[in-house]
Amino acid sequence: MTMLKAAVAGEPDTVTQAALILTAVGIVAGALACVRISRGLKELQG
Repeated sequence: MTMLKAAVAGEPDTVTQAALILTAVGIVAGALACVRISRGLKELQG
């Protein structure tokens, strides 16, 4: 919501900061998902 509000208000610095935080959260969540999936596949294979 912060990014959307800043974009409408014309605050590029705040938009960039919020986008970087959102990207970092996405990368961490993706990495954790990959780890969990790989562990699950190892258990299924034996």
